[in-house]
Amino acid sequence: AGSTAVRVTVIVSLYPNTDQSPAERCATLASMNGGVLKETFSSAIEGCSIELHPMSVNALRQNPNVKYLETVMQQSLLESAQVAPGHTTRGRARAMQQDMPWNLDRIDQCTDNLDGKDYTRLDAGGVRVYVLDSGVEASHPEFEGVDFPSGCQMDVTDGGNALVDTMGKGTHVAAIACGYFGVAKNCEICSVKITGTRGGDITSF
Repeated sequence: AGSTAVRVTVIVSLYPNTDQSPAERCATLASMNGGVLKETFSSAIEGCSIELHPMSVNALRQNPNVKYLETVMQQSLLESAQVAPGHTTRGRARAMQQDMPWNLDRIDQCTDNLDGKDYTRLDAGGVRVYVLDSGVEASHPEFEGVDFPSGCQMDVTDGGNALVDTMGKGTHVAAIACGYFGVAKNCEICSVKITGTRGGDITSF
């Protein structure tokens, strides 16, 4: 029966077009292929997510307006990692970091035994790091002074807040990259929330 038919969700990237908005073009594509328009995008890409029958995916992919198409898959997180408590006083202007964990010590010293001494900070000012995970808890003290540009935060699970992380995993990943105890200092974090509160929601790569 039609009500029990299998449906899939796809992420559609569109070629640039000045005549119609992404929302208008996506609505047309969804209608042409018997699909339902779920969400439109205009920042990182011009496109949308469309739910439709699997047999309609190839026809949608071959549409001349479609740059590329990815099927949304399901991912389950086996465990949730928590960020270790950070310092509340950062001193980010320093060129060296003395209170570093072993992984930063190893980056700073590639040979011989770890010396536990200064880690030379990598200044990643102006670099954007996209974290596709369970969200990033922007209020965590690990990110004091870190910039979260408003234009690149996205929650594709339920339209919620990409800067809230109820699982902790995305926060952990972001902290490894850009936190006080992270590798690249002063970078900008863009949180793309692809995993919801159940730990097994939307992912598409």
